[in-house]
Amino acid sequence: MKKNGIALAIILIILVMTLVACGENDLDTCEHNVVIDEAVSATCTEMGLTEGAHCSKCGEVFLAQTEVPATGHNHVPAVTEPTCTEKGYTTYTCHCGDTYVADEVSATGHDYKAKVTEPTCTEKGYTTYTCHCGDTYVADEVSATGHNPAEAVVENNVAPACTTAGSYDSVVYCSVCDAELSRETK
Repeated sequence: MKKNGIALAIILIILVMTLVACGENDLDTCEHNVVIDEAVSATCTEMGLTEGAHCSKCGEVFLAQTEVPATGHNHVPAVTEPTCTEKGYTTYTCHCGDTYVADEVSATGHDYKAKVTEPTCTEKGYTTYTCHCGDTYVADEVSATGHNPAEAVVENNVAPACTTAGSYDSVVYCSVCDAELSRETK
């Protein structure tokens, strides 16, 4: 008899717990209060969960949530080309903000083209070196050549008259630039 009393007590405790859990007076059924367990989106590094449902009274699960694996990063490359003085590289960026840099390439170095300015009689000569990037410098200066006098030329020739002496200008020009170097009236 004692055993039957203990068994009956256990059954009564289970029934009371069921009534408390479900808030019901009927021992066989629970009027379920269905609660939706919202889905959690997976991220690049964290797993997610599918949508689920359970009873808020008795805890019965109607639709179990399942794990959704992390998606992993989806890095998109952005190439920075090298310049004459700066290295090139690729920046990989994921929509989540994760970023890394790889694929480094050395700077290309300057590619200078020379433009020679020849000296003149009065101006020095030089070479201008210009790179496609706009960097420039001047070097290889050469002194001015100086004038190269030619033979004197007679100008403003006035023939002598009965009462006046004749006159003329003896002019020396540079044979390179035609600059007047000297003038003498005779």
